[in-house]
Amino acid sequence: MMDVNFVGGGRTEITVDSGAEESVCPWGWGKQFGCRRSGEEMNLRNASGGLIPHWGSRDVLVKSLF
Repeated sequence: MMDVNFVGGGRTEITVDSGAEESVCPWGWGKQFGCRRSGEEMNLRNASGGLIPHWGSRDVLVKSLF
């Protein structure tokens, strides 16, 4: 895990997984950057095989603290 600052204010932690096919986050994480609906429905699954809901996409801007 790595501490980062949201551009525009606020601090959070992120985990980088370079082996992941897609980057995902909880619905409320980075909500200040908005969410764009996607015309493409994605079938995402977690490591246990459970479904991860797909709400759309967002571009979240952060600054690394190191």
